[in-house]
Amino acid sequence: MPNFNGGAFISFAIESVLKQTFGDFELIVVDDASTDDSVRIAQTYSNRCEAVRVIQLNRRGGSAAARNRGISEARGREICFLDSDDIYSSMKLDRQLGSLREESRPVMVYCDWWRIDEAGNALPPGKRDHPRKSGWIFGDALAQTFGAVSMCMVPRVCFDRVGLFDESLQWAEDFDLLLRLAREYEFKYVNQALYGYRTHERSKRKVVGRRERLLCESLVTEKHFQATKDVLDKGTRKEVISNLLRYYSLTGQNRKMLTYGVTSPGAFVKMLLLAVRHERID
Repeated sequence: MPNFNGGAFISFAIESVLKQTFGDFELIVVDDASTDDSVRIAQTYSNRCEAVRVIQLNRRGGSAAARNRGISEARGREICFLDSDDIYSSMKLDRQLGSLREESRPVMVYCDWWRIDEAGNALPPGKRDHPRKSGWIFGDALAQTFGAVSMCMVPRVCFDRVGLFDESLQWAEDFDLLLRLAREYEFKYVNQALYGYRTHERSKRKVVGRRERLLCESLVTEKHFQATKDVLDKGTRKEVISNLLRYYSLTGQNRKMLTYGVTSPGAFVKMLLLAVRHERID
């Protein structure tokens, strides 16, 4: 659980883990140099519950660095993630671990999610940006910008093969990691909402500017597309190129728009339409 100034919600996040129907777990809260009372709150849980550990970083490194520290400290065979403003369903670990142990090889187990507001009330479902199937999902994940790592349970051995979170990314570091995992491992879908995503004004999405988010997403998308475009099917390639054109149009990366826009007459027309439709973000 990476945390930065999550005092308003961290108790709800921790409680949701402690209420799991599966009890053999450890919760590692990695504080990213918070300045509010969230460390004190987390420490009260650690003082009375052996399953909760709190690690304080001396200086801010971002959520990727905090998650990487948590992975390095973890003792379990499976790793899950939860931001300090979100929550788990009480069945999350039970359902995902049960699904994982049906397999004889390492697979990623992911679930569905629901949205909540600042008070914890359920909100109408948002747009799903993830596949809803089991098997090799790399193409779907790349085209849909699937990056909600809190939906996943990851066998620890997989990090030895694909590496950890990219700490140079301010945004989309989970998207990048999930794509690296999806290139090497199959994913298994649990068709149940087990993770609650909180929408509020102090969330990372609100703090990181839209241009920065889009630049990071375009960087990750382009990197993985260039590495795999020769093996992707035609439909997936078109979807990914369309996404890249949108990113480049919104962020003013005109040379890159030309690079992908002239790959076909249809894509070139789409590039022109995007340039007209989207207001550039400066």
